Amino acid sequence: AQKLALLQTLSEKDLRDVRPEVLREALALAADDLPQNASALREILCPRIGTEPLARCRAALLNAFSQAQKQEFRREPTQLWQWIRENIRYVPEAEYRQLITLPAGAMRLRCADLRSQRLLFVAACRALGVAARLDPHSGAAEYRPGESYLSRGGADGQRGAASGKAARR
Repeated sequence: AQKLALLQTLSEKDLRDVRPEVLREALALAADDLPQNASALREILCPRIGTEPLARCRAALLNAFSQAQKQEFRREPTQLWQWIRENIRYVPEAEYRQLITLPAGAMRLRCADLRSQRLLFVAACRALGVAARLDPHSGAAEYRPGESYLSRGGADGQRGAASGKAARR
């Protein structure tokens, strides 16, 4: 059932392009208590976040944090965003605006621009079993503790407020 649910989260193009190991990792590291609604499944299980190349990252992200950190970040995702902002540095002169640093690379290098930090936040939330996405309009990283999205990493990089949007996706 989870295999079919995972495949249904992907676009036709992603179904053609994705490497099997990316899908295997998403399934192997998925929480046992995944929600059953399609929107939440997409925001937890799907390896596609934005326009980044599809790549494995969940194991690397989960291995980067202690058990205590993982529990804290699941309970309060804003702490994860704070950790990213404090530990993943942004070095503008080393970044290429057109390129994105993938989540596993950002963790390994401890360096990423704001867009890549947002991608890292969403990928880490999903790896931890927290529904998350990039806002389709602003690009802000959002997580969903209930029916509304809460934004982190808005246009200015600061912590955002509740988006007020009902979960419609």
